[in-house]
Amino acid sequence: MGMSYLIIGFAQILKLSVAFVSDRCHTIDCVFTYVTSLFVICEANASFSTPEGYIQTVK
Repeated sequence: MGMSYLIIGFAQILKLSVAFVSDRCHTIDCVFTYVTSLFVICEANASFSTPEGYIQTVK
């Protein structure tokens, strides 16, 4: 059950990050934004490794 939460949460963050990056890519800081988004995804993925972390992140 925890794994399905992980996948759903990760997919939502990925979708938001992709939308954010594509929204910003017309500016000069496209690469910076992309790298920052990847870092955020990695951080969120680490906190999703426990159900408690996922619940805290969603709240």
